[in-house]
Amino acid sequence: MQIPDRLYRYRSAGSSLGYLLSEVRGLLWCSNAEFLNDPFDGLATVPVEDVRRQIPMPGGYDYRVVAKQRWAAACFSEIWDNPAMWAHYATYSGVCLCYDAQKLTELVAHRVNTTGSSSDIGSLVRVTYVNPMPTSFSDVGDALRTKTNVWEYEKEWRLLYRYHSPLDSPSRGKSLNLGTPMPNPCLREVILGLTADEHTQMAIQDVLREKTTDVIISKLRLDNSAGVLRRVPLAD
Repeated sequence: MQIPDRLYRYRSAGSSLGYLLSEVRGLLWCSNAEFLNDPFDGLATVPVEDVRRQIPMPGGYDYRVVAKQRWAAACFSEIWDNPAMWAHYATYSGVCLCYDAQKLTELVAHRVNTTGSSSDIGSLVRVTYVNPMPTSFSDVGDALRTKTNVWEYEKEWRLLYRYHSPLDSPSRGKSLNLGTPMPNPCLREVILGLTADEHTQMAIQDVLREKTTDVIISKLRLDNSAGVLRRVPLAD
């Protein structure tokens, strides 16, 4: 599987600005799979019997929930200029973060091997789009990388993280520390949305100034004549 040179992550600002700045600093948030509730996502169709075979545990647990709590995911895309994705995930007032995909892969492997449990697994995988959705999967990870083809336009990749123990996992997810010192060593560009305000821009610039960095800050522009989105680097 060929990993693209760049992957993009749409992020909102506003009340979520603190989380966004944490990611610019190098903390990549992976949401627990329990909160991936899209009915067109493969995990929604995993039979409880399949989950039970993978995670043998004493009675009294909801095996499907336990399986979801054992996995977390961070979502990326191959594209930065999709209007629907800007509207859905960044509301045009947020940003799109450009990642060096190869560097991300290397750092995730390093962080998992050096800071996680010996059984923790981190991997970057491309989402597979299907129609119809299978009625069962070989494992939960396989389900997490499968969606119906109504989402194919997103060209999604997922960073999947599997915990050693589902009962030790945080309630909503896990932050992977991609680099110390900051800022995020995988970050190559921050694209500000069409309506991103000056406060958001200045906050990001202040974080990037905390250490010398070659991260580009760009502004999204609407090219009405061509009907497309473009990005324009901002002056230093």
